[in-house]
Amino acid sequence: MNAGSGNVKRAGELLKLSRAAHRVATLPSANAMTRS
Repeated sequence: MNAGSGNVKRAGELLKLSRAAHRVATLPSANAMTRS
């Protein structure tokens, strides 16, 4: 198992999550939709 590639994959997933969170935070309608 290559720890380096694992870290890169994890960083990519965190980046996706942060982008999704930012999108939800900037869109009130999407935020309300996720809450309900």
